[in-house]
Amino acid sequence: MTGHIYNNARFHQKANFQNMLMAGSDIDFFCEVRNKLYIFVEWKTVGTGLPTGQSLGYRRLVSDLGQVKPAFCVVAYHETNPQDDIDGENSFVGEVFYRLPNMSSQQHYIYDEQRCSLNEWLADFSAEWRLQHIIKAQQKGLVLWEGVPQVDRQNWDEVQVEGPSAFFDHIRPVRWAYEYV
Repeated sequence: MTGHIYNNARFHQKANFQNMLMAGSDIDFFCEVRNKLYIFVEWKTVGTGLPTGQSLGYRRLVSDLGQVKPAFCVVAYHETNPQDDIDGENSFVGEVFYRLPNMSSQQHYIYDEQRCSLNEWLADFSAEWRLQHIIKAQQKGLVLWEGVPQVDRQNWDEVQVEGPSAFFDHIRPVRWAYEYV
C-alpha cells in the first residue's frame, strides 16, 4: 500500500470501457487543491497524443471548471515499460490546457524544447500559486528541481522562484489579474 491508496488490489483493477453503453475515458490523476483550483493529468506514451474525443472532453472540462476556479489539465508523456509505474519523475510535461475565471475561454500551451518532469511542473505550480505547504517532498525525500529551494514551511512566502517552465511566466499576468482584482 502506498500513500493514499488504501486497497492496492482495487487500485490495480482494470475498468472495461468496451462493455459500457456510452463511450468514456478515465483521468489518470486528479487533484482539487484546498478549494482553490483543479489539476488533472493525462499520461500518454511518447509518440502518441490525445485522441480527438478525449482532447475535446478535457478542453470542455477545463473550460467549464475554469469558470468557477482555476483549472489545469496537464498532458504528460512517458517511455516506461508496461510493467513499470508511471510517476512524476519519469514523465515530462508536453502541453497544458488551462482556464482561470477571469479568462473568456480555455487556452492551450504547448511545450517546445524546454520540457520539465511532471514533478518539476508540480513544484513550479505549487511555488507559483503559493501552495508549497501541500508538496509531499519533505516526507518522501523527493528532490525538487533546483529552482525550488528546500526551506521550512514558515518561509515559503518569502521565496522568489525562477523556474524552468515558461508556462508560468506565460500565465502570470492572468493569474495576477485573477488574484488581485
